[in-house]
Amino acid sequence: MQHEHSSGSSPARSYCVARSTAIACVALILAAAVAGAQDPTLSIQDAQGQEGSQISFVVTLTDSSGEDVTASWTTGDGSATAPADYTSANGTLTFAAGATRRTVVVSTQADTVVEGDETFTVTLSNPSGALLGSTFSATGTIQDDDTASLTIAASGDGAAVEGGDIEFEVTLSTTSTRNVTASGGGATTADFASATGSVNIPAGQTAYTVTISTVDDDLDEDDETFTVTLSSPSGALLGSTFSADGTINDNDPQPSVTISDASADEGDGVAFGLSLSSASGRVVTVPWTASIESSDSASTNDLTAMSGTATITAGNTSATLTVSTQDDTVSEGDETFTVTLSAPTNADLGSPSRATGTIRDDDASSSFSIAGASVTEGDTGTSVMAFTVTLSPASGQRATVNHATVAGTATGGTDYVHTTGTLDFSAGETTETVRVTVIGDPLHEADETFTVALSSAVNATLDFTADSATGTSTTTTPRRRSPSAARRPRRAPRSVSR
Repeated sequence: MQHEHSSGSSPARSYCVARSTAIACVALILAAAVAGAQDPTLSIQDAQGQEGSQISFVVTLTDSSGEDVTASWTTGDGSATAPADYTSANGTLTFAAGATRRTVVVSTQADTVVEGDETFTVTLSNPSGALLGSTFSATGTIQDDDTASLTIAASGDGAAVEGGDIEFEVTLSTTSTRNVTASGGGATTADFASATGSVNIPAGQTAYTVTISTVDDDLDEDDETFTVTLSSPSGALLGSTFSADGTINDNDPQPSVTISDASADEGDGVAFGLSLSSASGRVVTVPWTASIESSDSASTNDLTAMSGTATITAGNTSATLTVSTQDDTVSEGDETFTVTLSAPTNADLGSPSRATGTIRDDDASSSFSIAGASVTEGDTGTSVMAFTVTLSPASGQRATVNHATVAGTATGGTDYVHTTGTLDFSAGETTETVRVTVIGDPLHEADETFTVALSSAVNATLDFTADSATGTSTTTTPRRRSPSAARRPRRAPRSVSR
């Protein structure tokens, strides 16, 4: 007896011999039916490898087969393309009876291009003795082993006159199939039209030019340097030289510095104003010297310092130069001295570069006074009457005062010699003497007086309570009338005392 069982395209036959038992025959028929119902399926696994290597794809059968199983395979482009990235291939896999695992090997190409990981496919088809499973296509990943780095350098000498452009070359070390970007930044925005920006190197290119436009200003300043720094790259790494320096050369002239006159009370500082013709971006220093010129009235004792250096800070156009003075108790009037500027740094000397400082005297003014005097005239000859003139308090400067005799009961030319003149007090001198000659006579007469009056004080005042003094001439002749006296009329006594 013969039975036949078929499943799909693979018939299975089992035979029962008439002499066999019925049970054995049924067992053989059932076994054949089960085997025909379980066809194996083919699947392929994803794989990866570095560029330049061989990538192996594992193809498996779910179950072993009692007969050979075959299937076709072929590669296909993805982001990787043949032949640039891998070797295109196809073929047939054969699983011998009982085998469940085979390998498909695909060769990849090595290059120096930065391109990132790329993929291709291996696809199974036309199975024989098996079915295609759900994963009959696999992805192969070619791992990129290339890197690119970004560097930056200034073009030329990396310098420009302010207001000009400075260029920097950004270089990619190798070609990339991807766009490469980076950020960049410089120094203070006051010196640039823009202090930040971005770099974009298109795929396939290796260079990019960064242009920094500088700002022209009116500020005299040192040449300035700045740095352009790359950061946050995409598609590349930062190289060792990811920053570069640029120099902005200043084109503004130096300002000029001048000084103006000043005054202060003695003991205070005399503050001279310094002025720059324009602001400077640099610190300006100005040496100065104080001196007593022939036209000045102060002395070195009136100043605490005779030289120094004044400073005008960057960005400012003015400063104060202060010369300290000494306080005293001497009446000396206002005094002057001279300050001269010389050899400034970061500026030129302007005009005027010399100034007069005035020390205002704050002490009480000296005043002149005169004291009375007397003398015995004598019958004959002459005698001298001395009037003491006092200057109080002492003055620190030369002072003068005029004096003149004024008749009283005494008559000029007869009883005394009319006298005028000027007394000259040197600085610090406090007394001088006015001498008037008294003429003696033998007449019996009363004591006679005249006055010495002071006037026209210079560098001092007159003490109006004692600006004149009375001189008294005392007679020594006995009370008798001489023949000549009898003939001369008597004068009425007069007093001219103040």
